[in-house]
Amino acid sequence: MKIKKRAGYFLILVGVILLSASGYLVYKYLTIQTPETAIKRAVKALADAKKSDANVFAAVKFAEAQSEFRKAMKEWEFQNQQVFINRNYRQTIAMAQKTVALCSEATKKALQERDSVSNEVSRLLT
Repeated sequence: MKIKKRAGYFLILVGVILLSASGYLVYKYLTIQTPETAIKRAVKALADAKKSDANVFAAVKFAEAQSEFRKAMKEWEFQNQQVFINRNYRQTIAMAQKTVALCSEATKKALQERDSVSNEVSRLLT
């Protein structure tokens, strides 16, 4: 009788542990914040920077932004290779946000340079 009672307690304990572990795994899976939105913003920022000729007038900043974006994509790929419990996209999101900031700087600088060149050409032609 004691053995059956102990076996019953053991099965209850194992059930509670398995239920807790599966609850934790579901929670972890549902709360992982993926970097998709940040990556989409970075792609849009790179495209906008290129439209404003940042690759010509602010080549260094634009190249820096592209480099940061490539790092973000590599980090995202690395995190996707991890077991979902161990994934941490914070660094990927931070890199994508830095890409957006660098693109903004490059765009601003490109517009200033382009206006400066345009004014200089206008001055020389008149």
